[in-house]
Amino acid sequence: MKNSKTWISQVIQMLGPHKTSTEIPDKIAYSRDMWPKALLWQRKGDYPFHPDLVVWPENEDEVCKILEFCHSHEIPIVPWGGGSGVCGGAIPVRGGLVMDLKRMNKILHIDRKSLLVRSQTGIMGEILERSLNQEGLTLGHFPSSIYCSTLGGWLATRAAGQLSSLYGKIEDMVSSLRIALPSGRILETPSGPKSSTGPDFNQLFLGTEGTLGIFTQAELKVHPLPEHRAFLSGTFSNLENGLEGIRLLMQNGLRPAALRLYDGLDTLLA
Repeated sequence: MKNSKTWISQVIQMLGPHKTSTEIPDKIAYSRDMWPKALLWQRKGDYPFHPDLVVWPENEDEVCKILEFCHSHEIPIVPWGGGSGVCGGAIPVRGGLVMDLKRMNKILHIDRKSLLVRSQTGIMGEILERSLNQEGLTLGHFPSSIYCSTLGGWLATRAAGQLSSLYGKIEDMVSSLRIALPSGRILETPSGPKSSTGPDFNQLFLGTEGTLGIFTQAELKVHPLPEHRAFLSGTFSNLENGLEGIRLLMQNGLRPAALRLYDGLDTLLA
């Protein structure tokens, strides 16, 4: 990594001061995610890792410029969505640059005929779902962090939602992706029938948490919003019988949107 003052000033000049920050409050805000150990650091006022620079790109071209620059100067980059991860994956342990993508939050197109939505990846999950609901559609992806996580974060962590037994996980919903590579080039995966040859690049990049590239856009499969919802609960004599009951449901082709099994303590807390 080159001298920090030199590369920081170059990035600020590239993007402008309103899209960059070296202020201490911003560095602290982007020094941790929701990893329990990092929350303990915060309680003690301890911030062992922090970025040298925080940037907020507003379009794909700016993402590519940052990546190309950082790649050529060996500057670490941590992509940032909602900061809701619980594994410490967004902690900038080598300093460098944190790239917050939340200003890239536009829904670009809803194709009602093909039941697809194309969106930038900085959009918050709850805003994406609410926008689809207004069109009578749903993505069907409801992770517990839907109010504080982004589409890009779902893709980067290969997320699963609470209704995955009906709608699938995020990897089942992806039609195509646009990915900014470390070189600054864009890779767009095809949105068509699966080819009989070659690798599936969607599955190659999903779950890689920014190590192979940064998701800038995604086209996802959507579904008509259900007209009705029904809820059913039951009890079992013990946890083992409950597991066997769930297994029989799924083996017989019944696919409830959500299927949960609680033990005694969970039932009291639920």
